[in-house]
Amino acid sequence: MASKVPDTFELPEGTRLLDRYRILDRVASGGMAAIYRATDERLDRVVCVKILRTMLVESTNRAVYKASYQHFQKEALALSK
Repeated sequence: MASKVPDTFELPEGTRLLDRYRILDRVASGGMAAIYRATDERLDRVVCVKILRTMLVESTNRAVYKASYQHFQKEALALSK
């Protein structure tokens, strides 16, 4: 039904995301996401950036998020407290 994107995908050090975050290194990786340590250049502090893995849905041949956006928002809110 679906196949995973290879786990070998990694953001190299120095990669810039959303014109704000600069990747320092990968902290952890799991079935749903990879966590990177990054510098938030606007706030001048070190943060964690979570990159959700994608799944390839064979019937549509396009990448879609494995986890729902609502689940991600709830997790981010819980972690920020």
